[in-house]
Amino acid sequence: MTAKPNGSGLQVREIPADTFLDFAKLHGTSEEIGPIGTIFDKMSEIAESVQVYALGLYGCGTLCAVSACTVTHVHSDEPGGLKLDSIIVDRALRRRGLAGFLVAKAFHQILSDPDQNLSTIFSHAVHPATVRLLRRMSFSEPPPLGAPISSLHLDNAERAELLAFCEIQMQRALEHLNLECRFCEGGDRRARPWCQPRGVHPRSTAFARR
Repeated sequence: MTAKPNGSGLQVREIPADTFLDFAKLHGTSEEIGPIGTIFDKMSEIAESVQVYALGLYGCGTLCAVSACTVTHVHSDEPGGLKLDSIIVDRALRRRGLAGFLVAKAFHQILSDPDQNLSTIFSHAVHPATVRLLRRMSFSEPPPLGAPISSLHLDNAERAELLAFCEIQMQRALEHLNLECRFCEGGDRRARPWCQPRGVHPRSTAFARR
């Protein structure tokens, strides 16, 4: 998205299943819920009716976070459902807004496609951060009993409202992340590189070494 020709800066792009799985093996756990399951854990069982969309967020060429969404159409002539399957952030880079940015990007990319006839968007809402994120997007609260699922009915008004919300979230996040990139590029003492563990000096990043 904003990466430079030399590979520095921020980029979001689609990633293959093996890249997603390799990243998940390293970072697919959380203190709150333990191992994070993904659609790719049992690739041979993915039905033909399921489309998988996997995105990776890169900082100076390093993969920092991944997301996977699925779109399922049980019957081709009926509206389908969009599911946030999983969102995984590098252990050392959490609590920097990367998950929220990548989820907003994924939702916006899929919902902007006029050929996607969708009636519902939902997610397993177990991780507290996921619950908070979906709440801001007007998803239903996960029930106290039964499957912890948050959902949102996508009529035309709700779809437009969610798209607008995601666009605002993406823009705000990009402004912040790109500002940090500029600080890092210039060796500014204010830099807090979002693609590096806290405490790493900007000049020790991959970009500064080029």
